[in-house]
Amino acid sequence: TKSMEDALSCPICQNIFTNVVETPCCHACYCQDCLSDWLKRASSCPACREGILLSNCRPNIPLLRLTQDLPTACTNVDCKASITRGNLKDHLKTCEWSPVNCDFSGCEEMPLKKNLSEHQKECPFRDVECENCAQVMQFNQLPAHADTCEFLAIPCTLEGCAERVLRKDLKEHHATSCLLAEIPCTYAKYGCSAHVVRQDLPLHIAEEVKSHLRLVEAFAENLQLECNKTIDENTALHQANFTLRQGIMKLSQLKPGLPFHPWNSEHVILPSYLRDKFHKKVLTVKNNILKTLSESSIFSFGAYISSQSSPVIVPANRTIPSVTKDVPPYYMEVTINTYAEDCHIAIGLVDKWHDMSGEVGCSGTSWGYNVLKKEVSVRSNNKWTRDKSSYGEEIHVGSVIGCGLDMSLGHLFFTHNGKNLGIAFTLDGRSDLYPAVSVLGEGIEITANFGTEKFVYDIREWEFTKLSKKDQIAFCLENNVCTYKATGKTFHSQKSFHCRTCELVDDLIICRTCMEACHKDHDVYEGVEQNCFCDCGAGCAQKTDTCQKLPQKTVFWK
Repeated sequence: TKSMEDALSCPICQNIFTNVVETPCCHACYCQDCLSDWLKRASSCPACREGILLSNCRPNIPLLRLTQDLPTACTNVDCKASITRGNLKDHLKTCEWSPVNCDFSGCEEMPLKKNLSEHQKECPFRDVECENCAQVMQFNQLPAHADTCEFLAIPCTLEGCAERVLRKDLKEHHATSCLLAEIPCTYAKYGCSAHVVRQDLPLHIAEEVKSHLRLVEAFAENLQLECNKTIDENTALHQANFTLRQGIMKLSQLKPGLPFHPWNSEHVILPSYLRDKFHKKVLTVKNNILKTLSESSIFSFGAYISSQSSPVIVPANRTIPSVTKDVPPYYMEVTINTYAEDCHIAIGLVDKWHDMSGEVGCSGTSWGYNVLKKEVSVRSNNKWTRDKSSYGEEIHVGSVIGCGLDMSLGHLFFTHNGKNLGIAFTLDGRSDLYPAVSVLGEGIEITANFGTEKFVYDIREWEFTKLSKKDQIAFCLENNVCTYKATGKTFHSQKSFHCRTCELVDDLIICRTCMEACHKDHDVYEGVEQNCFCDCGAGCAQKTDTCQKLPQKTVFWK
């Protein structure tokens, strides 16, 4: 009724209450949005004019329920559904007459919900796939794409050609098969400058036979001249090569004979002897044998005695060549022939800036293996790189100290009597390095070996340690050595064999090398490829004392 509608109408908007709230002052009721707008203009109640805040107003639950139960029409014009005000929002979410957004990017149309599926079938912004190249794009982009699609068949661009080819093959069609394409004459390489349509090429060749023959004849004459010139140049090169070989033969006579050095085959000249022009008052050097004179100073711990109060350095005759390709380490050895307890000897490398009156290892330009009163250490820049007891072994008369430099890695290592003592220094990017020794004290005699004699340490041992376990095993088998040298008591993949004679069966295996040597003429049989180690090398064989193919010394190749 009219009176009921008036009782449920907002005094501000004159419409039925929406989200009705009640003022705390006079308990007048208004739509929440209407009161909010009112209080933005005036901070007092519209009825009693008392100051209020919207946050102090509370929903009027009875009126709210009354208004929500009132019947109302759907806001969509064509919708005839009968609903209440409280159900309006939920109804609009499912109303078939509600306008909705299209799902396709770029489309601004808002079809009715009931028409959405039909709209999306025809929407110009829908995703489609090019029927030629399968590229996905919007429907309205298809016309522009057709102008560039590489897989669209198009007519040949040459007038008169009726063939259709894929756009991506058009250039190849012109270059190889189109009868109307203009191409150079077949005799172009002989000098014919004509360009003719492909279908007319046979006629052009038939008409120009004489001119083409003249061109071929002239080309042949020029080719003969070039051949004669090349022959003359080749003869001159042979003569120059002969002269160069003679020069190389003369130069090779200057190359020292170092038959046992691992770099002997390289085209470089190696250090070959200790220089004898330094410190002649305190020592002599002859045939790479260095001796300190009797009047040379004696070193005592903490003080130098006599006027010659510091060690002296004797370098090699030249620096180590800067060879960084795949070569073994550079290597030399020093044998201590005589040695007293008070003597001081250092062996190692110095660069060209090092003070030759100092000691190997006393500056940042030298790296040495130092022997002082039988205490051994390594140092550079006068600093011990390790605890003195952690590197080296006690020196005796007859000890052989080796110095090696791996040029590719910069690793400097030392050996003692054929045993590799490990990496002492890493020299990154160093060059112009001299092998050198420094000595202090009476009665010292040492012999330097730069490769004239066989080294005690076989440098192939160093190369072996750089291989992977797989390559170490293969290397052992190729060199007739027991694979236990590579694996130790760790399991690695290799072909297994078994020996019934030595009771090496089931989980006990032997390697191929031991099968052919240690267990020759035994009752052996082939196993499988498996992760294992050679039990013959490990000493598990019953009928043999020791493995015949396992090196017993530190030196791998002995």
